[in-house]
Amino acid sequence: MKIDHSMIHLLAWTGMRPSEACGLQWQDVDLVKGILLIRRSRHLGELAAPKTDGAGRVVRLVPDSVAWLRQIQPLHVRPSDFVFLNVDGRPVDQRKLAERFHASLRALGIRVRGLYCLKDTYVTFALQQDVRDDWLEKQTGVALSTLKKHYGTYDAVRDSDTQIARLMGGENRPHIMAKNPR
Repeated sequence: MKIDHSMIHLLAWTGMRPSEACGLQWQDVDLVKGILLIRRSRHLGELAAPKTDGAGRVVRLVPDSVAWLRQIQPLHVRPSDFVFLNVDGRPVDQRKLAERFHASLRALGIRVRGLYCLKDTYVTFALQQDVRDDWLEKQTGVALSTLKKHYGTYDAVRDSDTQIARLMGGENRPHIMAKNPR
C-alpha cells in the first residue's frame, strides 16, 4: 500500500499525468535535488513518449513527495527499474491503481473520480497560490493556452483568491512559488 500512497501523493502534488508516473524509472529521480525527469509514459502496459512535445520536462517535488519516494526506494536499484511496482514486482498498472483509488474514495464517502483529476486538483491549487504562468506550464507540461481553455475559471480562481485576501486584510496567504506578475 505504500506504493499506492506514494503514487497518489506524487500525482496530487506534482501535476503529473498518471501515465507519466507509471513510466517513471529510478534514473529519472533525483531526490537530492528534489526533481523528476519526465521522459516517457506507460499506458496499458506499453511505454511511449510523453503525451505532447511539452510534456517532457523537469518536475519539482515538494519535500513530502521526496520523503514518500525515499520510503519506497529499494536499497539496490538499477537505473531502468520502475519506481512504482506492484506486489509481483512488475510496473504498476494504472487501471488497477484506479480501482483501488475508487474503492478508497467510496470508503471515505467521496464522489468517485478518475486519477487524472489529481492533476486538475493540483492546477487549481497552484492557481489559488498565484503561481507564475510559465512555472505552471513547465511543471505540468501543459501549454498555457490549454490550461486556460480547460480551466475556464483560470482567471476567476485568481481573482476570487485576491478578493478573499483583500477582505481578510491583505496578501497574507501562503505562496508555493513566486507570485504571478500582474
